[in-house]
Amino acid sequence: MNHHVSSLNKSLNKRAKRQLYVSLPELEKVPLEEVYVNPNQPKVKIYLRYARRSDMSGCLQIYEHFRKETVVAPEMGVVTPSEMLATYDDVASNKLPFLVAVEGQLGSHGREPRSVGKVVGYAFAEDFAGSYTAYCYTAEIQIFIHPEFLHKGVGKCLMDMLLLLLDPAHVQRGGYRFLSEGSEWCAGGKRVISKVICNIPFAKDDAEIGWKKDWLVNWEFEEVGRLVKVGVKHMKWVSVLQMLRTTGSRIYNVSG
Repeated sequence: MNHHVSSLNKSLNKRAKRQLYVSLPELEKVPLEEVYVNPNQPKVKIYLRYARRSDMSGCLQIYEHFRKETVVAPEMGVVTPSEMLATYDDVASNKLPFLVAVEGQLGSHGREPRSVGKVVGYAFAEDFAGSYTAYCYTAEIQIFIHPEFLHKGVGKCLMDMLLLLLDPAHVQRGGYRFLSEGSEWCAGGKRVISKVICNIPFAKDDAEIGWKKDWLVNWEFEEVGRLVKVGVKHMKWVSVLQMLRTTGSRIYNVSG
């Protein structure tokens, strides 16, 4: 009986191999447009990693564009390198993620190239009010993309990885490579975060506020309010769209 079963298995294995050999050439006939491409894949060659202090000069260059040309950044005067470093240090000390998107590709073994490309975007989470306050379970996020890399999918990659490090229930969409550099990280990150806030300043003539809201809704944020005409910049009234996402983290023994 066992000999018969063994012979049958060998026969089936040979038949499966013949079918495999016959079917492989058929793959060449599959149209390229039918090959799956992750919709989250950016249109430019980038990779993500945790930010370093040495990246802050590149991040500052990006931020300065938005400070001078838009109402997104609240500062009226120049932001100094020491102020940018202070932001990075504050985020790191509070165990929240600070990510950068770097132009280029990782090597075949996931190693960073010797000639590191420029920072083309960055994203971070910071405490809404402080890690030792009543709002320690709430973080506010910010994402900035180099103007030459806007609308090329860099923001999607940064948002996806940022949410993965804040929300243990977030399902990663992928489409990019992340260099962990041996750092300990996991879904949900190093802090328990229950709410994620994204505030978007905008002027009355901002034609992009509609798609920005829709973009955040796609990431499971919902509009919770608008602060109307609370600022003035470039001789324009500035309002703030407030978006909120609830994570999969649970805070126990809390009523209400």
